[in-house]
Amino acid sequence: MNIREWFEYANSHNVLPEQFHQFMVNHVQKVVVLYQKVNEEIPFFAKGNHAKSKFVVAFTDVDAARQVKVEQPEYVKMVEESTIGFLIKSLRLQVDGIVFNPGLPSRYFVMKQYLKDLIKEYLVMKLSQLPGPWIPTQGQHLLCVDANQGSWAVAIYASEQDAKEMCNQSGLHQAAVIQHPWSAVIEWCQRFQIHTPPYLHFGLPEATLLTSQDMDRILRGPQAGYQEFHSVVHDFVAPNPSSSSDPNRHVTPPVQEEPVEQKEKTVPQISKPLPQISQPFAPIDELATTSPEVKKEKVSDQSLPNQQSASNDRRWATNPYRLRNIMTPPGTEIYVGPKQVTIDISDWPINDLSTERDTILPKPANPQNSTLFQTVSEGSSPNTKPNTENDENADLDQDIREGLNQLKRLISDGGGVSSWEVCKVLAKLRKIWVITSQKELVILARENGSPVVDLFTSKESAQHIIDQEKAKKPDLPSLTPQLVETETMYKKFAKRNPVVWINRSNANEYRVALGDPLPFVLQLMNQMR
Repeated sequence: MNIREWFEYANSHNVLPEQFHQFMVNHVQKVVVLYQKVNEEIPFFAKGNHAKSKFVVAFTDVDAARQVKVEQPEYVKMVEESTIGFLIKSLRLQVDGIVFNPGLPSRYFVMKQYLKDLIKEYLVMKLSQLPGPWIPTQGQHLLCVDANQGSWAVAIYASEQDAKEMCNQSGLHQAAVIQHPWSAVIEWCQRFQIHTPPYLHFGLPEATLLTSQDMDRILRGPQAGYQEFHSVVHDFVAPNPSSSSDPNRHVTPPVQEEPVEQKEKTVPQISKPLPQISQPFAPIDELATTSPEVKKEKVSDQSLPNQQSASNDRRWATNPYRLRNIMTPPGTEIYVGPKQVTIDISDWPINDLSTERDTILPKPANPQNSTLFQTVSEGSSPNTKPNTENDENADLDQDIREGLNQLKRLISDGGGVSSWEVCKVLAKLRKIWVITSQKELVILARENGSPVVDLFTSKESAQHIIDQEKAKKPDLPSLTPQLVETETMYKKFAKRNPVVWINRSNANEYRVALGDPLPFVLQLMNQMR
């Protein structure tokens, strides 16, 4: 049984996700992906059963990928690439999941809620073959992060590239990325009484906290080295050894992928063993074995000839599977006293009121965030407890109030909170306090030539800096604390590559120690949808 046949079996027998993950990790180390040559970073998409849903398209082999029908195949790039890399790349896109072999009987959906688990299985397998993980290191200290359980965990990475990417984004330029042996990692954790399993790919979208069972599998592995698969580019149009000049030669038309209805399945437990795959396998003629279910699917708008001729958007590199996700910017709710008013700030300008006198001298790090590396004494416990506080947002909606209070507790914690954790909370917030002036968002300070975005966890904290600024510069226009929608505000300021401060000039002020925090926060918001 080859890979395509196993996918057909998995569909017809309602194979459990765990069993599918096991099969993928053991047998599917590379996939075939189609890209547009004009934008080689964006793969082809297929429609789902909702108007705005879309799935990344991948194929189990080259012959399956060549069944896709496009108007201009010369603008299609076909790449055979590592499954791990493709899965991670797909997770970071705004999609509902992956569909393998669309238009064929072996078509198989992997929904996004299962994609992260599948990635973890691949990374655990890879780590079990490596002699040790890559870890950002300073001196004798390994990178430790809050495990969201009041305890610390070592941050580990399955590749040097991923570890360096996290360091560059977080501003840990002095950290050295070192591949430590597993024995050294375990000894270090025992020395500092860190009992929580490692945090895999912390700071990246696929980040997950490993379990004790995961670590058992890793430590039982061969640890002799992992063989990376390097991408191979194939011709999208199959070479034809026979003469193509014969006008009577019959060519079987390829299969056109259609919008499909993926079904929510109630998966029964199966007791019989799964079929084994045989390698190598001979490609089978999928054109002759296309299932009746596929043939009865509705035809997409791009595949109808009459609609194609009437379309005004037949660009030379149109992707037949690509969807346009048109999103209307929502209105922004602003609180004026206890009354809630909806106002759209998407057209509000940003007024830079800062001068040379308002330049902030950059601090090396926040006092409570002086290092992301655990520096507790040997034998001491790294656990921390959140601080208590008075609720300054009692008149707000419960979810907004809880989010702002969580942010305040986090930046007030003296236990060494990381900027990555702060960004996660910023991404979850629906609204946050800023300073405005007559339908304008304002900038009051600069740091190293970059504008400073001032965010606040309460109206009182925002008013405190307003009073200070007015005392220094009485000619400032009227400034007002406003509670605004986070996403719209983040997008407006992100274009200026600002430095982000929370509760600046207050007792619990916090500087987000990342090189470009707002784009990262927006990326997290997209992943949380």
